[in-house]
Amino acid sequence: MDGNRIAALVSMGYAKSAAATGTAYQLYRPTGPSNPAAGTPLTSLPVTVSADSYRFRQPVSLGKPMRQVLVDTAQTRAGDYLVGAGGTLFIADQSPLLPVQAVLCNSVLTVKRAAAPDAGVVDADTSDNIVPSPPPHGCLRHSVSGRSPPQG
Repeated sequence: MDGNRIAALVSMGYAKSAAATGTAYQLYRPTGPSNPAAGTPLTSLPVTVSADSYRFRQPVSLGKPMRQVLVDTAQTRAGDYLVGAGGTLFIADQSPLLPVQAVLCNSVLTVKRAAAPDAGVVDADTSDNIVPSPPPHGCLRHSVSGRSPPQG
């Protein structure tokens, strides 16, 4: 038996275990960096979340975002998002023959890049409607969960 066959059997075992013990999660595959879990989910599949290597002897600890998940690895890949009753999970690593590592996502961070300051460059093409502007106060602005930082 080769490594690919063993990995396929492990994946099938993960899928069967998740079907028996998991809850429904929606699978999202991001197409860009903004709002990765938006749009129509690819599919719904059962997922079992564990914090202690599938032993299920202790509850998930607060403040520790790493989780191991049982999921059909034939349908998922690293970089996917799983959204369900237990929250939003980002699949960080899905190496063959190893437990699937996921990160619990509990906040949304929006990062906006300020425009570069005008360095005295003359815009030769005036038809493009691009007008250089100074950066806003503070070069980096962010909002968490839709709240904007204080202005000042």
